[in-house]
Amino acid sequence: MRREHRYVLRTGIGLLALAVLVIVGGFYDVSARAGHWSATAWLLHFTMRQSARAHSLTIDVPVLDEPERIVRGAGHYAVGCAPCHGSPADRAPRLSDHMTPDAPELAPLVDGWRLRELFWVVDNGIKYTGMPAWLTPHRPDEVWDVVAFLRVLSRLDAGEYADLVDRTRAPAARLAEAEERVFAAVLAECAICHGYDGHAGAKRAYPVLAQQNESYLRASLAAYAGAERASGTMQLMAQSLDAGLRERLARYYAAQPSPDSLAVPADDGERAALVAEGARIAAAGLPSRGVPDCNHCHGEPPVARSPMIPRLAGQPAGYLRTQLELWRDGQRGGTVYAPIMTEIADELEPREIEALAAYYAVLPRVELRETLPDGR
Repeated sequence: MRREHRYVLRTGIGLLALAVLVIVGGFYDVSARAGHWSATAWLLHFTMRQSARAHSLTIDVPVLDEPERIVRGAGHYAVGCAPCHGSPADRAPRLSDHMTPDAPELAPLVDGWRLRELFWVVDNGIKYTGMPAWLTPHRPDEVWDVVAFLRVLSRLDAGEYADLVDRTRAPAARLAEAEERVFAAVLAECAICHGYDGHAGAKRAYPVLAQQNESYLRASLAAYAGAERASGTMQLMAQSLDAGLRERLARYYAAQPSPDSLAVPADDGERAALVAEGARIAAAGLPSRGVPDCNHCHGEPPVARSPMIPRLAGQPAGYLRTQLELWRDGQRGGTVYAPIMTEIADELEPREIEALAAYYAVLPRVELRETLPDGR
């Protein structure tokens, strides 16, 4: 064997051994957060385009100009594609931003694809991207409807898109009935954690929403929807709701009566001492560190407060502790008082955070309607 051949062979074996070591050792990061290297992303995209071109060569394109076909395609798109790829009415999909690869906005891209290529991709899906194949291989007419819609997608504005998906043409009574069904479905999802009554159940694993300030609930949902307040659970939920549904949810939960046994008693000596320490901080603050008394803002009625300040009394201690830790670490935001709370929490020691959480968890909550007739 010639020397250069042996060199190539050794190099190949060495690269293969390195690849095996990387894979077997778990060194390759398959996390969706890690993304792809630029070269990898280019290679995968190039491979996808070439595959679509090659496999679509024998596909005949039917007539796609019929308005009915475009309307049907818009309906399919709104249900099956828009949640990831966005639409002219919502060009900022967020869930797909956390996928690798992400699901791109299609309007700027589709004009660069042949119609037969679009058909092949919609019909067959794409491996390793999360895009599924069309549910049944026996309805090419439906796939062509989607292609007919994609053909005009880049020229649609939000109003034209809304006309195509026919969201606003139902009679008023029927539309109201449909909206009630939608709200009921959304509320059922919220109730999985928070309960229909907003009491969050006996195990106290979730925050209590009943009798919370309506303005605060509304602002919190908006902050989750805008990713200004971080939560993998709540961001996904809030981003699926329009402003009207978020407002209705805030109003609904704010109007629910507080449970009779909201506060949990401090029934042991160590816990009672922690509660007492939290009560002192809540009442007097920590003047040497510039921490004001918490009750000035968070005390129960008749303390005057901004409707944007949440009620803390009776909330689960674990929830309160986590929120203070998030404030302290600069990972909590979303409302107008976020900068203030970040500065305050940064001055608190872990024991003091624990004490404040323990204190507010056992503090009885005053019924708002009895104190503030307007419910705020």
